[in-house]
Amino acid sequence: MMKPDVSVLLPAYNGEKYIGQAIDSALAQTLVPFEIIVVDDGSTDDTESIVKHYGSRVRYIRQGNKGTSGAYNAGIAAASGEFIAFLEQDDIWSPEKNAMQIAAFEGNAGLGMVFSPVELLREAGASKCTDIDVQEGEGRYAFADFFVRNRVLNCSTVMIRSDVLRHIGGFREHLKLAFDYDLWLRIATKYGVQCLGTPLATYRIHGNNQSKDDHDLLAAESSLNILLSWTDNPPALKEIEGRVVRERISQLHRTVAWEHAQLGHRDEEVRHLWASARANPLKLDHWREYLWRRLESRTRNRLVWYFQRIQGIFGRVAPGERRP
Repeated sequence: MMKPDVSVLLPAYNGEKYIGQAIDSALAQTLVPFEIIVVDDGSTDDTESIVKHYGSRVRYIRQGNKGTSGAYNAGIAAASGEFIAFLEQDDIWSPEKNAMQIAAFEGNAGLGMVFSPVELLREAGASKCTDIDVQEGEGRYAFADFFVRNRVLNCSTVMIRSDVLRHIGGFREHLKLAFDYDLWLRIATKYGVQCLGTPLATYRIHGNNQSKDDHDLLAAESSLNILLSWTDNPPALKEIEGRVVRERISQLHRTVAWEHAQLGHRDEEVRHLWASARANPLKLDHWREYLWRRLESRTRNRLVWYFQRIQGIFGRVAPGERRP
């Protein structure tokens, strides 16, 4: 039986420091890729010369800067393999990665996408840590699972049937962040998604990929807007309890509110706290938080001072008394 063709797509932007290691890990696969396509998204460093050093083993495409989603889409359009495997410029694949994922696809015609956990490689200066140690276990994941949380920690672990991408479409380029989450959701509505139990990639965490405050806000807003768009699609949500939908939307509004608060955007913070309370109205804590944050900071500080004074007065022990 002929081995399936795997197209490796590697988007690059100023990736001179690590891209050689990423390409080497693709070339070292026990299941040799049919093609490796690097889409250079407007790099200004030595990325081009490093990639071209590999000669005919790597196909190089250069385009003006469109962002990672645009680079991936350019690679998808150029790819001719039966399967598409994504690889970020600063990550590293395990040698058995593609072979193990192809084995998972064999005999599973309804399976559209396979991913895995990752090994984490934290380098000096890395500060990105929120939820990064939360990884999924082996098993099948449906749309409802992805609605609750993005189950894929890193795109470098993902392999998709190319006909699935032709059917579903590629990444939506108007989404600057969370475009991958959007694609996984769309795939999960039509096809099976499986996570393997073995980490098959090394996710490099370093100073250049740490999230900035404005990026954190954009990511939270993008995820919220993506899920809000699904609330207008009742058939997709029929397998999800209404309570779960309300909690998820409410939680994302609170996350967006928090990110606005870090940037001093008080009006937007309060607006999203109001939306959070309305999305899940039986959560009294959400209403309390909304009402509290509506107060001016000076008023909140004064109230805290009074509460502390009252606690101090009533917390004192009278002379001669003993504490229990």
